Amino acid sequence: MKIFFYLIFFFFLLVNQNLIAASKDFTLSCEGKIKLDYKQASQHWTDIETFYDDYKISLLNGRIVRVELIDTSHNFKRPPRYINKVELQDSTKYPKEIVNLMYGTLNSNNQYILKLSSNDKKSDELFFKNIRFRISLQSGSSIGSMNIIGSKEKVFASWDAKCKNFNQLKAQMTQNNQIQNISSNQNKIGKLDIKSYVENRKWEWKKIYKQGGEHAMTSSGPIYAGTAYIDESSIFELVVGQNVTRSFYNLINLQETIGTSNSIIFKTNINCNTKKYSNAYMQFFSEPFGKGQSAMNKEWKSNSPNIPWRKGRIVALSKHACKVKPAHITNMQDIFNKLKKKN
Repeated sequence: MKIFFYLIFFFFLLVNQNLIAASKDFTLSCEGKIKLDYKQASQHWTDIETFYDDYKISLLNGRIVRVELIDTSHNFKRPPRYINKVELQDSTKYPKEIVNLMYGTLNSNNQYILKLSSNDKKSDELFFKNIRFRISLQSGSSIGSMNIIGSKEKVFASWDAKCKNFNQLKAQMTQNNQIQNISSNQNKIGKLDIKSYVENRKWEWKKIYKQGGEHAMTSSGPIYAGTAYIDESSIFELVVGQNVTRSFYNLINLQETIGTSNSIIFKTNINCNTKKYSNAYMQFFSEPFGKGQSAMNKEWKSNSPNIPWRKGRIVALSKHACKVKPAHITNMQDIFNKLKKKN
């Protein structure tokens, strides 16, 4: 059984259950004026022209991860795509010339202030230097500037524009932050407390399923021989639009010990419509029913349901959790409606 225990531990190190969420795109249109200050020998003059930029802004889990310049009145050799420094470093597998041409840097530490920049560019006899611009989702504005240097003249370009559609983008980001905060609060047990919560809660276990035979390791993970239970009072439902997920705690009293452990407590998340699941947490105990000395525990960073139900214990537990009335329900739309009324 010690070998099986080590196999499980090694399996944890290899398997990454993070769900890569699809990004959501928004179009941002900014219109204003651009000022062009020309200097040539002893002459100096200024032109003011109509200016616009159209952007596609990509959100992933409510955070801005990419900005694309899809149309503009004044390109000035600005790259079409802007990504964060980590992605930009990953792009070094491509030739440096292509990266410099296609990509700029996105700094979005403050998610509502987007700072975009790129390396200096050269076109024929013109040099484009100090390329910097900024989009504010707080005020719905865009400003930017650069120096254009030729063999006989210099131009300083600066623009100021007002942006449309920024409220929809800002609202989506705010909504996502609220979902994350509320989900964290509803969980009752933050990452720092989950171990003691599992150890100290007075569980109400209900027998659901029994797996005979011996423990086994498969390509999709370990199969535990033993009796599975669920605590119905731990079933929590979260409704976000059309997406409904449930989470619950469950227990296995092991038929044979794993190391010195006789039971395991899991927290499992499921989607009753797509029939997918993921484990968010597990902890080993030296005695049945999650008692005695606590051994190894594991918490997954991302726990969105993304593994199909197949057979056995997880199917029986999930079907039961979908059938009974949840102990707690949170509907995000109801919460947003209450927030709107307050505002």
